[in-house]
Amino acid sequence: MSDKANILLVEDDMNLGFVIQDALKRKGYNVHLCRDGKEGLKKFNEHSYDLCVLDVMLPSKDGFSLAEDIRTTNALVPIVFRRGGTLEKYIGDALVAIWGAPIASSPASQALNACRAALDIQLAISALNEKFPELPLEVGIGIHHGPAYVGTIGDDTYSQYAAIGATTNLSARICGHTPANEVLVSKQIAQLLHGTPLEISPRGSFAAKGFAEDVEIYQVR
Repeated sequence: MSDKANILLVEDDMNLGFVIQDALKRKGYNVHLCRDGKEGLKKFNEHSYDLCVLDVMLPSKDGFSLAEDIRTTNALVPIVFRRGGTLEKYIGDALVAIWGAPIASSPASQALNACRAALDIQLAISALNEKFPELPLEVGIGIHHGPAYVGTIGDDTYSQYAAIGATTNLSARICGHTPANEVLVSKQIAQLLHGTPLEISPRGSFAAKGFAEDVEIYQVR
């Protein structure tokens, strides 16, 4: 039996699905790719998964309906709704996702989809905590936008698809400063969200290690 984590990926855009599947396989995960909600549910019922990554807009059964069906079978399996992002890495109990690579999108789209994904995660955790109050989960999510070096990094002995640079470092600093059950973003993200339905509230600033100036942060709801 394989000791690799099993991931169910449900994505109707097969070109994008293959890109995500390949990136996850390069990190050592077993990935089953399905093209619609019904196929995804069938595969879930046939196998055991450690994580489900679901697109929201799917033929035959949308991602939210599929998630509800999955929850009736296994209430504990983590579910991430894919809003155009790419799972970049796991660090301990943290998950790093990026937008804009390997599939390009506009900065405004990156900011909006990243925040929507973060809010989706918080809603899912809240629902899980209501169902299992004896096993509370607390997650703080920090988001920043800016340039980064993205691609396969390493050598012949080890390589991985990754994003590196000051942008990812500041994202981590904001995440570390974020209280449980909240989503905090940088000024750059807040500016990109102007005119969207999301509610943005100033939360002051803090001194981030490795950065000369204090970082302005905002809560997104």
